[in-house]
Amino acid sequence: MAVPEEVKKVPRPVNTTVYDAGRVGPKRFFVRERIGCKYIKGHNPQPVYGKVIGYIYEGKFIPKGLELRTDKPDSLSFGSAAFAYSVCQTLKQELFESFEIKTALTLLTIALLRVLKPRVPNSRLNSLYERSWISMFIPGIQLSGNTVSKLLNNLGKDAEKRRHFFCTTPQ
Repeated sequence: MAVPEEVKKVPRPVNTTVYDAGRVGPKRFFVRERIGCKYIKGHNPQPVYGKVIGYIYEGKFIPKGLELRTDKPDSLSFGSAAFAYSVCQTLKQELFESFEIKTALTLLTIALLRVLKPRVPNSRLNSLYERSWISMFIPGIQLSGNTVSKLLNNLGKDAEKRRHFFCTTPQ
């Protein structure tokens, strides 16, 4: 789509171009920086554009802000998590003897998180997991509220597994 003249005339950084995304919203008119020129033999030089550096919104150039982090937090709770994990190695082995590995590690993770925060609801376990070192010690555990509830419900239904776990003697 063609960019309206009033949008093109908005003051913005030099060597940039405005594009129309074709959708309604604050990111409709985006501004890309020009990073160079491409020479093609027998033709005019063609501009090469880089990343999006901002947006035109309500007649103003708005620079692109920083995105929220989605990978992991910049600081994790260490002390109590490290201590709790260090004393649970025999429990981990006993869980491995009675349950499938993923179930055993999920149960261990839930137990460790409940030691750190005793009254945390199932819906907040994943948030607590991602903010503690437990996520580094036991990576890749899924702890959504529904997953935890379903696991604990199924665990309550399987008396044989519970009996096997409780009757195993530590070595």
